[in-house]
Amino acid sequence: MTQKTLWVVDPVTNLLVPANAGAVQAVASSTSISFLEGKDEPEAVRPMYQAAGIQLNPSCDLAAHIAAAGEVCDQWLSGKVRKIPIGLLFRGIQMDKIATSVLAAKKHPKLADHLRNLASGSLDVMDRRSSKAKNTLWELELHALLLARGIAADLDDPDIVAKLSDTVIGIAWKKIYFHKNVEKTLSGGVAQTEEVSEYGLLAINLDDLWPPNQLRASPSDEELGHSMTQENLAFLKQHERQCGEGREMKMIWRISRQ
Repeated sequence: MTQKTLWVVDPVTNLLVPANAGAVQAVASSTSISFLEGKDEPEAVRPMYQAAGIQLNPSCDLAAHIAAAGEVCDQWLSGKVRKIPIGLLFRGIQMDKIATSVLAAKKHPKLADHLRNLASGSLDVMDRRSSKAKNTLWELELHALLLARGIAADLDDPDIVAKLSDTVIGIAWKKIYFHKNVEKTLSGGVAQTEEVSEYGLLAINLDDLWPPNQLRASPSDEELGHSMTQENLAFLKQHERQCGEGREMKMIWRISRQ
C-alpha cells in the first residue's frame, strides 16, 4: 500500500500544516470550478432539505447562493460571462464550496441539524460578522476536506472524529472573528478534545480576520499561498502564549482563499 504524507510539522511553530502549505487548494479534488457544471451540485442541496422535512426559506442567504450559482451558470452558457456582476460571481463560487461540503455529509444521521444551521444566517464571504451558518460551513468544509484527502472522518464529538490507522483523533473546529477573544476560543477547543479523545487537533479558521469587503490579489497562486502563510504565522506569533504555552496540542490552520 502506497503511503502519502498529508501533514507535516512546521519547524518554526511546531504545528501541523498541509504538506504543500504554500499552495491554495479547494475542498474538492479539482482546483478549478466549471461554471458549465456549476448548477447540478447546488440544486442537489434543495432536495436534502425536503428529505429532512425542513422548509428552506426562499429569502435566506443559502437560497440566495443557490439561485446565484444557477444564474452564473446560465449567463456563462449564454456567453455573457463579462457581464456577470462580481457579487453574483462570488456567491456562485461560494455555493460550489457549500454544495461540496454539504453533499459530503449527506448520509450523516444528524444532517438535519447542520442543514438548519446552514440556513440560519449569513454565508457572505465578504461579510465578517459572526454567523452560525458560517461556523457550520467551516465544520462541514473541514469534514469534506479530510474525506477528500482519504482520511476516515465523521461528524461527532468533539466536532469531528478522524481515524488514522488505529488512532482516533478528536478535532475541535474554531472560527476566529476577533483577535480579542482568541484565548477563550482556543481554550474552549482544547477542553473539547480533552474530554473525548486521547489525541486532539484544533482546527482554526482565520478567514474572517481579513477586513470586510476586501479581496486578496496576487500575480500567482504561489505568491498568494506564501502571503497567506506569512499571515498565519503572524497570527501564531501574536497569540503565541495562547497557542502553545503548557499544551501538548498541535493545530491545523486553514489557508484562507479569499
